[in-house]
Amino acid sequence: MLPQGYFTTVLIPNQIYGELPTEFVQKHYHALPNEVQLWDINGMQHYLKLNKDHIVPHLTDGWLDVMDHYHVDRVKQIGFVYLGSDKFWVAVGNPLNSTDDYPSFHSHSTKPNVTNYFDVALSHYTSKSSQLVTNVPY
Repeated sequence: MLPQGYFTTVLIPNQIYGELPTEFVQKHYHALPNEVQLWDINGMQHYLKLNKDHIVPHLTDGWLDVMDHYHVDRVKQIGFVYLGSDKFWVAVGNPLNSTDDYPSFHSHSTKPNVTNYFDVALSHYTSKSSQLVTNVPY
C-alpha cells in the first residue's frame, strides 16, 4: 500500500481529541470514513472516530486510548501516514517544549504569524461582548 498523504500533530495530556489539518481532510474527504484505524510499528491497532469537519477536523472516540497506550504525560509529536481507505500508520516522536513548535493548524499553536486556528474560552463576562481583538493584522 503506497502512502497517499501525511501530516504531523501533537499529543497533549488531557486533550480529549486529536486535531488534524483542514487541508488534509478536505483533500481526502470522500475517501475518509467516519471511523479510522491507526497502526504503529509494533502492530498495535487503535480505532478512532473522525468527525471530518471542514473547519476543525478532530479524531475523537478512541483518542484517550491512544494517549494511554503511549503514556502521554507531556506534549509529544505524532506523525500520521495515510495509507488509504481507513488506515493510518502512526509514529510518536519527540516531546515538544514550546507551543511555537506545534503545527500551525493546531488550536494551541503560537507559531508567530502562521497560526490559522485558535480556541477562545468564553466566560460569563466575555460571552456578552461581540468583538475579538487580536494583535495580528489580517
